[in-house]
Amino acid sequence: NGSLFSAERIDRILESGIATLFVSIESPRDAEFKDIRGGHLSKVTEGIKALLATRRARGLVHPTVGFSVTVLKRTQMLMPEIAALYTDLGMDGGISAHMLNTMPSYTGYYSAPMTSQVLSPMEQALAWTRYAHIVQAPALQASSAAVHFSDEVFGQNDPARQTTETRHKLA
Repeated sequence: NGSLFSAERIDRILESGIATLFVSIESPRDAEFKDIRGGHLSKVTEGIKALLATRRARGLVHPTVGFSVTVLKRTQMLMPEIAALYTDLGMDGGISAHMLNTMPSYTGYYSAPMTSQVLSPMEQALAWTRYAHIVQAPALQASSAAVHFSDEVFGQNDPARQTTETRHKLA
C-alpha cells in the first residue's frame, strides 16, 4: 500500500524496470484508512511523494504510479476524495477501482466486519455508475498503457467500466 517506500526500496523500484505501480487504498481519510489498513495514510502519501520526486529527479517516466481502490460499503462514496488525493499527489498511473472480491478463496479469509463490507450486486451496479465518470476522467488516466489486472479481468464484464476500445473488441 505504499507504506514501505523507503529510499532504498525506491531505488530498487526505479532500477527494476517496472512500468506501472498501483498503490492500494480504500479511504483518503486518516482515521478510516488506519481502521481498514492498520497503518497511517500519511506514511503512504509521503512514500508516494518520495517515489515520484526521486523518479522526476532522475529524469525517468516509469514507473507510473496509480491507485488501486477496493470499494467497501463504508467507503463507496469516497471516490471523489480519492481522485482529489491522486491529483494532489501528482500521480500518473490512473485509478483502478474494484469491488471487494466475493470468491470463496477470498471470503474465507475475511473477518466478519470485512464480510459486512461486501456490496450487493445492486450496490455494485450503482457504484460503477457513480465512478465511471471519475475513473475515466482524462486527468486521472494513466500516462502509460499499463492496465490493472482487475480492469483487465472484470472491466470486460461491466459496461460502465469498459473503454470504447474494449466495447469495440467485445462487439
